[in-house]
Amino acid sequence: MRRWPVLLAMTMATVFLAGCCFLGFLGRGNGRANVAIAAEDDGRTIHVARGDTLTLTLESNPTTGYTWELSAGDPGVLAQVGEPEYRPDPTTRGMMGAGGVAVFRFAVLRKGKTPLRLSYHRPWEKGQEPLRVFSVEIVVR
Repeated sequence: MRRWPVLLAMTMATVFLAGCCFLGFLGRGNGRANVAIAAEDDGRTIHVARGDTLTLTLESNPTTGYTWELSAGDPGVLAQVGEPEYRPDPTTRGMMGAGGVAVFRFAVLRKGKTPLRLSYHRPWEKGQEPLRVFSVEIVVR
């Protein structure tokens, strides 16, 4: 009869510790987050915290010669991590000329504000306006 409080306490402690380990495994136990933004965020102000990762996903079709290129941003506040990753649209697998998305990752380094601007253009066409522009204001707290 007196065992159930001890058993209940041990069960609760186990669940609590498992939850802490799980959150730590996901990278959320340390207060860091992955903030995902996309084309619908164009023109917005995005709030992030130092230590977060910002992931930007934009429609892209490299078979047309167009590519997304970073055109504005303070690398002391927001640093691009690696090269952009292209992911073809899985619903159009095997179709010639089908598009997909370009995925950019940025490390949030320090408090401050910076524009994040990318241009979708053909790099060899000098003096031409980009086909599209994506721009947000990043505020790091």
